[in-house]
Amino acid sequence: FDAASLFYVEECWHVFCLPCIIKYVNDDFVNSGGNLFCLVNGCKKTLNHQPLAKIMGKRFDDMQTKALRKMMNFVECIKCN
Repeated sequence: FDAASLFYVEECWHVFCLPCIIKYVNDDFVNSGGNLFCLVNGCKKTLNHQPLAKIMGKRFDDMQTKALRKMMNFVECIKCN
């Protein structure tokens, strides 16, 4: 792997490929209320949102909005959501 295709969890320095991190964020970010943890079993360090926003762009902004709405129990139209 080339360093540009890797993601480092800043608090613990565990390393993951970008496709794995992007899949994890896409699958779990909203349901976890935006609280994602390192993928290493037993590691309790959280993923910093800044690097995630850099690699995911606007999609991450949209996910943050959805996570916030979910935490605040906002109701949305199932057709246009």
